[in-house]
Amino acid sequence: MEKIIASLVDLGLSQLEAMVYVNLLRNKTLTATEISRLTGINRTQTYDVLPKLIQHGICTEIRGRVKRYCAVEPEKVLSSLEKELDKKKAVIKGLNGRLAKLYDNNSGNNNPLDFLQVLSSRNSIISKIEALEQGAQRNVLAFNKPPYTMNIGKSNVSKVSEEIRNPEQKSIERGVTFRSLYEVEPTDLNGFTKKVKHFQKMGEEVRISKHLPFKMFVFDEQTIMLALQNKVDISLSFTTMTFEHTDFAEAMAGIFEIYWNNSMTIEEYKKIKEKSFA
Repeated sequence: MEKIIASLVDLGLSQLEAMVYVNLLRNKTLTATEISRLTGINRTQTYDVLPKLIQHGICTEIRGRVKRYCAVEPEKVLSSLEKELDKKKAVIKGLNGRLAKLYDNNSGNNNPLDFLQVLSSRNSIISKIEALEQGAQRNVLAFNKPPYTMNIGKSNVSKVSEEIRNPEQKSIERGVTFRSLYEVEPTDLNGFTKKVKHFQKMGEEVRISKHLPFKMFVFDEQTIMLALQNKVDISLSFTTMTFEHTDFAEAMAGIFEIYWNNSMTIEEYKKIKEKSFA
């Protein structure tokens, strides 16, 4: 029953509305008191939910000495929900062009801080990296460092980058060079090696570093995506920013080259690891 309730919530019902409807489906008719007892919802909430279900055509009221309620048959309810979703899709399609026009018209207004953008949500980070990878013409440089797997809500660029390998693969196929440095993950050496090898097979030029200062992407020595860890409060994790600034990008590319020249190939790293376990 929990899965059914969860599915109804996905379709737009509230948790309480879904619980009441499912219990009405399982019984011919119920009073508000009986609904409250079966669902565990207090009576005040029950009386709030029932009019909403009636309004949406999900249940009906049977008048009498004591009001009773019964469920509308599922086929009609689902058909009604489908029509509502179709209406929303039509609104979204119509609104997309209008919103894009507003955004494009505003893009010409230059602000002194337009080169800096702070990203906080999963969608905004993924969307930005995809756009930057798809727009890259020559090369992409990357600093990748642990933790490699963590909550995306904390703006972890490495976790995001693992989820958007398809745009990267397409960029590699059209000739964009990807050079990636990976900081050693000491808590999972075998998994770390497999991960780096996988990215190398994809077409990345990879090297391994004992330490990297931060997480970073540099696109065509023009745009930087930077994730800085909060050293004071670890729970705040990473702040992710992008910079459209050629001078800064050139400087960060220079820092990348310094670390690249002092890093190891996978083969060199394997030899060191084998010696340490010998």
